[in-house]
Amino acid sequence: MRKLLEKKANPIDVIFFTIKMLVMAVALILVGFFMLQFGEKLEPTILNETETGSKAISFIQDVGGNRMPTYFVTLFAFDIIGIIVTSFLITLSPVFFILYIIFVGFAVILAVFSENFYGRMAESDILASYIAEQEMINFIMTHATTIILIVGAISAIIIMAKVPGSGGRQDI
Repeated sequence: MRKLLEKKANPIDVIFFTIKMLVMAVALILVGFFMLQFGEKLEPTILNETETGSKAISFIQDVGGNRMPTYFVTLFAFDIIGIIVTSFLITLSPVFFILYIIFVGFAVILAVFSENFYGRMAESDILASYIAEQEMINFIMTHATTIILIVGAISAIIIMAKVPGSGGRQDI
């Protein structure tokens, strides 16, 4: 347990966050889309004749259609909280502030590519109608650059605003 508490994060968490955000959005969109398609294919089958089968098919369609944005936002929020919490554990000299800004800049560039990739995916013939229904995922992915910039700035402020020599921890 002591090693876990002494573990420190590193300044490239914002870059990993950007990549994870795109991967989570694409994965949850695809899983949700296929769950809806799977549920629609099961409706005319014999599985839908029993009450249990009908409930299972309804659950599959509910998860695919309504719950994917909630899962995405939950994972997204936990990632942001993780970045902010681990920012307290990083001990950096103020000299490395420029390097941290470069990392955040690289993350913003990755966010621009993520926005473009997601936008192209949203324009595809197959996924366009499903993605249009996912308002929370759409909002986050279309504002990814701004979100990464804000999270990176908050993280940089927390990292650089600590008392030198405290190691990121304040003894009570």
